[in-house]
Amino acid sequence: MSPTIRGEAPLIRYGFHPTPYGEGLIATTAHGICRLTFVEGGRRTTLARVKAEFPEATFVEDVARTKRLMTQAFDPKRNQTLALDLAGTAFQRRVWSELLQIPRGATTTYGGLAARIGASSASRAVGSAVGANPVCFVVPCHRVVRGDGTLGSYAWGPAMKAAMLGEELGVTPAARTRG
Repeated sequence: MSPTIRGEAPLIRYGFHPTPYGEGLIATTAHGICRLTFVEGGRRTTLARVKAEFPEATFVEDVARTKRLMTQAFDPKRNQTLALDLAGTAFQRRVWSELLQIPRGATTTYGGLAARIGASSASRAVGSAVGANPVCFVVPCHRVVRGDGTLGSYAWGPAMKAAMLGEELGVTPAARTRG
């Protein structure tokens, strides 16, 4: 749910930090992580895109708090659930909630994910919801593949998706830069 929907004066703390897959931006409200994305087109451009998603929010850079969250987000041994504050439709939130159930190193198909949420004829809608995921990696949209087993789309390209899946399976080192 969006911080503005709750009727709060939204405050979003953000920070830029290295990840195993390139530099990322993480943003959080008092309720949890609301955005995790990779830097594209520079920090200023990436931050402007995130600010546009939350036009009524006040943004404050908080490197210390966000560094801890970013470290936890990409910790391969993470066993705790990170607090999330996701803005989306009820359908999107249902899809994202189900994505959180896919174990590290496992994959599912768009059709399989649709069936898991009781909407087996809605593979395309599920694909759209997966693509709209605001908290990459933590909500593991990279674990969804096409029905034929190929990687399919990913916001940061198939090489990044392959690197993430490979690292989770222990078959390839994490990508250090976007490819």
